Amino acid sequence: MKSTPTSAFAQFISGGSGVGDQQPQQQRGTPKQHSIPLEILDDLGSRFIINLPEDQRKDLIRICFQIEIAHWFYIDEYVSNKEKANSYQPRLRQCWLREFAEHMFRHIGFLRVHADNVDQILEDFKAYKLAVPTYGGIILNEDLSKVLLVLGYWSRTSWGFPKGKVNEDEPPHLCAVREVLEETGYDMSAKIDPDEYILKEISGQRCCLYMIPGVPEDTQFAPRTQREIRDIQWFPIAGLPNSKKEEITDDPVLNPFNVSFNNLFMVMPFVSGIRRWISKKIQPGWPKRSERIVEKLNQESKKARRVPGPQEQFHVRHVGDGPSQFNNARSGSSSGPPKARGCPGPNPRFCP
Repeated sequence: MKSTPTSAFAQFISGGSGVGDQQPQQQRGTPKQHSIPLEILDDLGSRFIINLPEDQRKDLIRICFQIEIAHWFYIDEYVSNKEKANSYQPRLRQCWLREFAEHMFRHIGFLRVHADNVDQILEDFKAYKLAVPTYGGIILNEDLSKVLLVLGYWSRTSWGFPKGKVNEDEPPHLCAVREVLEETGYDMSAKIDPDEYILKEISGQRCCLYMIPGVPEDTQFAPRTQREIRDIQWFPIAGLPNSKKEEITDDPVLNPFNVSFNNLFMVMPFVSGIRRWISKKIQPGWPKRSERIVEKLNQESKKARRVPGPQEQFHVRHVGDGPSQFNNARSGSSSGPPKARGCPGPNPRFCP
């Protein structure tokens, strides 16, 4: 293993600056399942922890956000770099956030007082993150028959919409633009309408997705973040179920990736809203085009051996019609979705 630095910083981070009592490394408790060389912990500490303002050092939630960033950086820049990973003995390997957090809490002097409470701190961090809403985009192709979904890098099987947590004081629609850009490489800033969105609460977390129609299918998508998105694909809307009560078709045209309910649990809550939005969002002067789109969706829905119910049947509403039965297709107002607390600081995936 490479040697440990003996710099002033190494003394500071180990507690020698007066922030914590000096304590020999071998006498401190360390995670038993995993080992990270001290020089790497020094590097991560200097990048993400020790330069925080004094008031933020006392905020364990903020510290956890920084540790999460440091964890991503460790995986991206050390573990995934074969040359770097192989230069250490034993070879660097990936670890979960729980293991990584304990390393950081035991290594950095002013955090060591909390080292025996890492589990509770991470539980509080998880609860806080669930209270932070997420924003993103429902990207539709030009004929409104397909929607863009992304596959998470670590989940391998769970498809969802491109989205992410809002930063503190960040406007919701700008958060959505940023997150979609990071996860797909597509800039939807010219298409987004802050008043056109679908808002849901999933497992206690608010999720708001803005409707982005008219994106060409031949658009080149590519995530701008490392190891966050594994795949990006167009999915036929008529093949997406809105609940487990609907049958998933095995038709390769409507289900080209042979997905199951388990692959779409983050998508299903939005499917009904997407259908209603499509049926409602008729552009003036294009009635024939709109009828063709709706007829196509209904035909594909029948192919999937699912007969839409009264509230599910796609509906064309032309200019001059009376009030639509789908008046509540968009959950929102002219002021946009309600604001809530967000993640502190800049977007975490872009590391310093």
